Amino acid sequence: MKSIQKSFFFLTVSAALTLLASFPMTLGQREAEVSGVVTDQDGKPIAGALVGVLDQLAAGMKDAKTDAAGKFRVTGLNGGAMYRVVVTKYGYDQATLADMKASAQEIRVQLKRDEKVVSRPAPAAAAPSEPDAKAPEGEEPAFTLSIAVEEVLLNISVEDASGRRITDLAKEDFQIYQDGVAQEIKYFGHENVPISVVLLIDTSGSMEGSPLVEAKVAALAFLNESRPRDAVSLVSFNDKVEVIRPFTSEMLKIRTGVHSLASRGGTALYDALSKAVDLMETAPHPRHVIVLLSDGKDEDSRAKFAAIDKKIQASDVVLFSIGEYAELDRKLFMSGKKHYKLPELDVNLNPIWVLRYFADLSGGRAYFPKLGEALEPFFSRIARELHQQYVVTYQPTATRVKDRFHTIEVRAKSSRYPSLKVRTRKGYLDSTP
Repeated sequence: MKSIQKSFFFLTVSAALTLLASFPMTLGQREAEVSGVVTDQDGKPIAGALVGVLDQLAAGMKDAKTDAAGKFRVTGLNGGAMYRVVVTKYGYDQATLADMKASAQEIRVQLKRDEKVVSRPAPAAAAPSEPDAKAPEGEEPAFTLSIAVEEVLLNISVEDASGRRITDLAKEDFQIYQDGVAQEIKYFGHENVPISVVLLIDTSGSMEGSPLVEAKVAALAFLNESRPRDAVSLVSFNDKVEVIRPFTSEMLKIRTGVHSLASRGGTALYDALSKAVDLMETAPHPRHVIVLLSDGKDEDSRAKFAAIDKKIQASDVVLFSIGEYAELDRKLFMSGKKHYKLPELDVNLNPIWVLRYFADLSGGRAYFPKLGEALEPFFSRIARELHQQYVVTYQPTATRVKDRFHTIEVRAKSSRYPSLKVRTRKGYLDSTP
């Protein structure tokens, strides 16, 4: 076998990835591998980091988690293919390396802790509806949040003037208003409140190739940020909607579902949103979240915008969306106008406006990456925000009127922060008999 010069990579991640050497390459293998070790800044091994290895030309990927020694090994690779390696771990900045060839020689990756979040020890929260069970040291305590039928649940994100998330506020720092009337907070929690998430992935024909590969690795990054009691359901949609996996806390099942995604057909966005809201009836936790990735406007739904608008208003879901568009579509839709062209009909609704509207209405956020920008940082950002939100319930005292949209306002004030920005759902549609 012809020998070639071998070189060595040493990877250090802070805000960006620095490449210090070239990657070793071995030819003449039917199957090859990528292996190595992941450590922190002090050289200590990081267990449980997710390492994704993506074929940059074919829509395929393999992944592995690091063991207690920080080691990983991904086998069954094509020795002549070019790969992209992505390393993610909750609480650390992400590492990404493109244009790599498989080799038998190990790589070393150092991850730096994510210090972008303002996080101090949270004050003691009010007792939940069912008390937490004491967990063994090093493990999260068991948690069950149950709310009365008449209670309203809010997921609340708080940022300071510079956009940093604030995670150390107390119950007394919040005021809740419904229809302008002050409400009494029944439950106040933070950090340890599990969520039920529908990962809603567009698999239409326009996602074929690298867009779907990006979507897969981004979804895997989101799963890597999940907590042990979080429940996730995976739903894909093209011109039809398919529940790939029902709600489960076994993330391996969701990951295998992500690997199975294939692109074909048109786009039925409204039908997919309708199905995702309906799925929340089977959700094991009362915090309901939809994380949506789509690359275009609705073309094939039987449901209409007005019906989905009303359905989301009547639900308690929080929608986070990531819109990925081809360059020409991006220029066409980024105007922000409700209709991207005349006449002002549903068929001409601006998809970027639609995603922003539903996100703002529900208390989520919409992201629109630039062409070629990696998607996984957006998914990781969403996951981190979800686990840093405040969770509040209240029992409305304002007069209830059937089919009326009740407005909700949340105010947060603390002497430690001169200005705080609060984001939660704008209200809910009361359709009770």
